[in-house]
Amino acid sequence: MKTLSAVGLGILLLLMESVWAAAGVPGDQVRQTTDKLLAILEDPQLKGESKKSERRHKLKEVLYKRFDFTEMAKRALGSEWRRRSPEEQKEFVKLFTDLLEGVIWTKSNPTMARASNT
Repeated sequence: MKTLSAVGLGILLLLMESVWAAAGVPGDQVRQTTDKLLAILEDPQLKGESKKSERRHKLKEVLYKRFDFTEMAKRALGSEWRRRSPEEQKEFVKLFTDLLEGVIWTKSNPTMARASNT
């Protein structure tokens, strides 16, 4: 699981890095999204185990407005994407999205992050 999390985070960072490197509006949009995510994570009213569900919901809202997980999954699979049936593609998108969400949630929750590093 640790390896899958590292792979998912690596893929997400690679995709985000290329967007950040872009000049102008796209880079600004990603920075704005990152700022929104950090604001949610740092909001004292969203801290603690009792606010976990609300915090996760807010993070998910921001992520889904900015990132096209279907396109990211398609690109991650590369040329293999075309050889997969629509059902397999749909399943892969779900698994890929779940993986990336898991990495994000783990990294956004200090208790979970410590547990995954042991």
